[in-house]
Amino acid sequence: MVAETSHVRSAPGRGPIGRAVGYRYAGMPAGAHRGVPSRWLTLIVTLEEPLDVTDGSGRRGRFDAMVAGLDDTASLIRHEGRMSGVQLDLDPLAARAVFGMPASELVRRSVALEDVWGTAAVRLREQLHEEGDGVARLELVLAEVERRLGEAAAPQPEVAHAWRRLAGADGLVRIEELAREVGCSRRHLSGRFRAELGLSPSRVRRVLRFDRAQRLLASTPRPQLAAIAADAGYADQAHFTRDFTAFAGCPPVSLLQDPLRLAGPDAR
Repeated sequence: MVAETSHVRSAPGRGPIGRAVGYRYAGMPAGAHRGVPSRWLTLIVTLEEPLDVTDGSGRRGRFDAMVAGLDDTASLIRHEGRMSGVQLDLDPLAARAVFGMPASELVRRSVALEDVWGTAAVRLREQLHEEGDGVARLELVLAEVERRLGEAAAPQPEVAHAWRRLAGADGLVRIEELAREVGCSRRHLSGRFRAELGLSPSRVRRVLRFDRAQRLLASTPRPQLAAIAADAGYADQAHFTRDFTAFAGCPPVSLLQDPLRLAGPDAR
């Protein structure tokens, strides 16, 4: 199998962009890649075949370019043995600026980028096809996103604070503690949080804990599940396996067998 990730680039110091990656896979057997929930919104612009995505609710779509919101279920990305494109991971608090809507309007959904950006999405994909250099393609997508980042008001401060505290601690913060920090009741904070992000703070805590666990699983050469469970904040390995299966749609060992799990596209 020939499968390579090209022009991988993380984007530290570039605001709410968590990762920017150009990917290309070729020579793989046809199959399906599992896109698992994470802390990011995902923007993907393809260069070859459209992405064939089935979300956790069974909705299936084909996208030349797409954005996927926060989710708490896995998706399946079918492919014929080759994929290429550009993927950006974006902080959910950037949704208003980049997509003109709160992240709650994208939750548990994959949406054609053209439906959000209109002709700008078509033009961007055309530019990527005209540009032969992988790094330059990555810069084109980054520039379009960064141009939009200053064009909308920030979310409500208490929601932004709660999200950043939760994300910074991989979900290991009590909701009552967050409510005290912003000076409101848990119920009030939860209502505003869900209105902005689409998931409740308690559900986001679980997604973030799972996100940490699956990152540890992917980055550890010979992962010990009990050690990962403890590091991610689970009560024990059984708790870890149950929660992991609920979010990924498979046990941890099965995810390790996905050859594309380290690089994308995630459709998440």
